[in-house]
Amino acid sequence: MDRQYWDNVSADYDGQIHDSLGSDVQGVIARCVLQYVSPGGVACDVGCGVGKYVPMLAKQFARVYAIDLSGKLLEQARRAHGELTNVRFMQKDLSRGSRLRIRKAHFAVCANVLIMPDANVRRAILRNVARLLVRGGHVLIVIPSMESALYAQQRLMQWCARAGQSLHEARREGSFARPGDAAKAIEGIVRIDGAATKHYLREEAVVTLRDAGFDPVSIDKIEYDWTTEFHNPPRWLGTPLPWDWLFVARKQ
Repeated sequence: MDRQYWDNVSADYDGQIHDSLGSDVQGVIARCVLQYVSPGGVACDVGCGVGKYVPMLAKQFARVYAIDLSGKLLEQARRAHGELTNVRFMQKDLSRGSRLRIRKAHFAVCANVLIMPDANVRRAILRNVARLLVRGGHVLIVIPSMESALYAQQRLMQWCARAGQSLHEARREGSFARPGDAAKAIEGIVRIDGAATKHYLREEAVVTLRDAGFDPVSIDKIEYDWTTEFHNPPRWLGTPLPWDWLFVARKQ
């Protein structure tokens, strides 16, 4: 994992990183977390970034570990939420083998963490998330949807066609315009603002979680406004909206 990349992102985190919690138009994430509240329990925010999920977790759990690869992101998280006395901020690369010496968690959040193109890195992170949890503990995972990426691409082409562009011109506007993009899409790799980002088919995510020692418990869509996909989108795009997948899985 690229610690320097995330340290650099810290200079404009809100401008570069999608806020899944803040953009959740239906409040699906918050309602899901409330189902697993444990006032005496322990929670982990894996890949906490600047701490968007930290206040919600701190309110519902006795102890929260906010973990991130980037020291600069953790500095921002501490400044924003340092008054929360039940939160401990920790720097750790969870793609590596050594374990954190913390209390096992009953619940973990892993929001848009499993998005790097390297499958080995993703598997290592999931294994370490499992190690952080008690047996039977739950993890809430937010991941980009491949179905949504393809759907958004189709809507973009409709938009271009309405503007009088040819099919060829419309294809050049989308996420699969560069040579090799279509081939990478078979692996679920889509460029987001130029960065290769792993997207998941629903069934693919189910298999991935099972292989990592988790049993999927629930699957939901986190719907977002079209402005998360396009600049100044036309109102006629309407619904269905683009979405991320929200999985809750139980450690076997």
